[in-house]
Amino acid sequence: MSKHPLFAALAAVLVSGCMASLASITNSSSRELSSEEKKVVSESLLDNIREPGKAKYLWAQFPANAPLNGQAHYCSAVNAKSPHAEYNGLQAYMVQVQMANGQIVASTITTMAGGSDLRIVRNLCAKRGLNPDDAV
Repeated sequence: MSKHPLFAALAAVLVSGCMASLASITNSSSRELSSEEKKVVSESLLDNIREPGKAKYLWAQFPANAPLNGQAHYCSAVNAKSPHAEYNGLQAYMVQVQMANGQIVASTITTMAGGSDLRIVRNLCAKRGLNPDDAV
């Protein structure tokens, strides 16, 4: 038994408070995007897609290490026509998203490519621990 039980109790409270603070900084597990989040992301891609009504979006899991508030990245893919014919079909993309209370509230495209340039986006995503090929 400790000679300073009050010190031990205070240390336990401090440690549990720090753990709770860490939990509020990042999500605990990867998850699917909500329909509203999918809408936010897909709207950020509209300038890079012809005939958006015919596009088929593939959605990857949202990363577990994303902050609850602040900026994060997300990679996935869409099967659509591109303004650049050589990119028609499957196109991988990376977006920067703004998080608020664990939800995507804004999205800006950072890169998108298909065809032989698909590997460029895959490599950029991989540098952030993301993989557009995980999209389903």
